[in-house]
Amino acid sequence: VNLSVVIPTFNTVEFVVAAVESVLFQTFKRLEVIVVDDGSTDCSLQQLERINDPRLTIITQPNRGLAGARNTGILFARGKYIGLLDSDDVWYAQKAEKQLAVMETNPAIGLTFSYSAYLDENGAPTGQLLISHCMQPTARQLALRNHIGNGSTPIIRRECFEKVGMFEESLKALEDQEMWVRIAAEGSWKV
Repeated sequence: VNLSVVIPTFNTVEFVVAAVESVLFQTFKRLEVIVVDDGSTDCSLQQLERINDPRLTIITQPNRGLAGARNTGILFARGKYIGLLDSDDVWYAQKAEKQLAVMETNPAIGLTFSYSAYLDENGAPTGQLLISHCMQPTARQLALRNHIGNGSTPIIRRECFEKVGMFEESLKALEDQEMWVRIAAEGSWKV
C-alpha cells in the first residue's frame, strides 16, 4: 500500500458510497480506503458493508467530530501518503496518480493539492471551479487564507503527521487550515 485515503463519514448515506468508489476506481491501484463512521445514525454503515473490496476498511467510533474521525483514520493508515476525502465528495479517476507522481519526484514536497469542481446533488458538474491562484503557499499565506481549498484535495506525506501531530480535535471549524499552517511552518516540506 502506497496511499491510504481516509474518509470520515457522519450521516451521509446518500453520498458515501460514491466517495468510496471514486477512490477504489482510481487509475493508481496501490491504495487502501479507510472509512471512519463517526457515530452515524442513518444506514451509511449498511451501505458501506455491501462494498466487496479487500482495500476497504470500515472503522466505527462514537462521534468525535471531523478532526477526530480523520485522526482515527490516519492512525490506522498504512500508506506512505495519506489522502483525505470528505464523504460527500468524489475524486477524479487520475487524481491520486497525478498528485503522487509530483510527490515521488520531489521528496521536499510534503503536501499536494488540486483544484475542485463543484457538482450538483446528482453528481453533474455545475461548471464552477475552486482554483487556488497560490501554487506554493507559505505558512503565512495559509494562515491568512486556506489556499488548499477544501478537505478533499490534499495528499500528505505520512511523515508530516509524525512531525507536526494530528488534527486538533478541540477545533470545530478550520481544523484543516490549522493543520496546513503547521505543516508549512514546520519548515521541512513545501506545499
